This record gives sequence, structure tokens and C-alpha cells, in this order.
Amino acid sequence: MMDCTAAVTVRNLTMGYGRRIIQKDLNFSIPRGQIVCIMGGSGCGKSTLLKHLIGLNHPVSGDVELLGDSIVKAKGDVRRKLMRRFGVAYQSGALFRSMTVYENIALPLVEFTDYPEEKVRQIVSVKLSQVGLAGFENYMPGDLSGGMVKRVAFARAMALDPEILFFDEPSAGLDPVSSAALDQLILSIRRETGATIMVVTHELASIFTIADRGIMLGADAGGILADGTPEELKNSEHKFVWDFMNRHAPERS
Repeated sequence: MMDCTAAVTVRNLTMGYGRRIIQKDLNFSIPRGQIVCIMGGSGCGKSTLLKHLIGLNHPVSGDVELLGDSIVKAKGDVRRKLMRRFGVAYQSGALFRSMTVYENIALPLVEFTDYPEEKVRQIVSVKLSQVGLAGFENYMPGDLSGGMVKRVAFARAMALDPEILFFDEPSAGLDPVSSAALDQLILSIRRETGATIMVVTHELASIFTIADRGIMLGADAGGILADGTPEELKNSEHKFVWDFMNRHAPERS
């Protein structure tokens, strides 16, 4: 059974750059243990929302709570402790190319803990095993395939055993086999750790494989168009949502 306590709560969130409003008055809550996909057309604000959820961007107005604490208002030690409780894997992997796989995964451990080197090595080894890359500690990112880079990014995101994981377009640029393998990895991570996982994606195969729930954002600050299971969204009465979930191209006028 999933714990229904909220892992992520978004209240009246308005996002923008300068005078341009990207999304207005977003409201939703994610229970602990769910895998939720954030979806929508290009430019609707999916990745911008992710940046607000992890505290990289400050909202025009509204609030984001992670595990009961506001990431918007958190300062100093409170913010530092909150950041230990979530992990992020970015679309490109965002690995430091001059550093080994081991050094990349060890970064959050060095930054947020005072663990001795031997314990850091043990944790890195365990995380690499979890993502199917045992023994790759001394490889450089440039020696890895695109799918392997994503797996290393997952391992780094999991280094501190976070309660929430955020993945930005994890399947982007991967072939169908590698993408399907990454979907199974996400499911196994949730199964093994119980983490809440939020995934920004537009890959329908991934959405129907991993998501307990999907949140569809509208274009031009259109807000949340739909919020439900993938099957519910596939049968939505909203035309854009139905077209998106059924991969249907609108007829030309």
C-alpha cells in the first residue's frame, strides 16, 4: 500500500520569465510512492515546472512544498536539509565529462555528508549495481552510450537515498530498446526504494508503462488540462488531451 501523505504539493503556482507568464495558478498534490508524468506540448512549461519543483526557479507567486516543507521559502540549513531529500536526473544526464563515473556519483555524497571515503565507495558501488552498471566506476562519461549516461545520472540522483526523484525527459534521444529498459529501471527503483517519482516526458510508450498518473499542461498558460491515470487521459473529452494520448494529428483546415 502507498502512503497517501503528500510528497509534493503545488499551491496556486504561477511561473514566468519577466513579463511572460508560462503557467498560472497550478494546483496539485502527489502522494508518496506515486510515479507521475508531467506532459504537454512543446513549450508548455514542463521543464520550467520541474525547475520550480526543485527550487531552481522562483515563482511569480504561489508555493511548492516537498515533504511538508516549502522549497520556495526554505533558507540556509533548512533548505540544505530539504535538498538532501530529493534527487534530480536532467535530460542530458548533466555528467561532468572531466570526471569519472565514480566521481560524478560521489558528488552529492561529498557535498552533503561527511562520510569517509570507504563508505562513499560502497554507496557508489551499490548505486551502480542498482542501475545495472556494476564495475563502471573508472569509466569516463565520453566512453558511455547515451543510455548508460542516463543510468549514471539516475545513480547520482539516488546517491543520498532521496524520498523524491525528479527525471527530466529520461528517454530523450534513446532508441526504443534503451528507452524501454529505462522504463523498467524506473519501475524497479520505485519498487526497491518506495520513492515518489516525477517524470517530465512526452513519450507515450513510457507514460503507459510507468505512470500511475499523468498531469497534462496546456499551452499559452492554459493550466492543467487533465489529471488522471493514462487510461483516463486516453479517453478524455478534451480534444488536445485525446489527440496527444492517442497520437492523433489534428486535421488540416
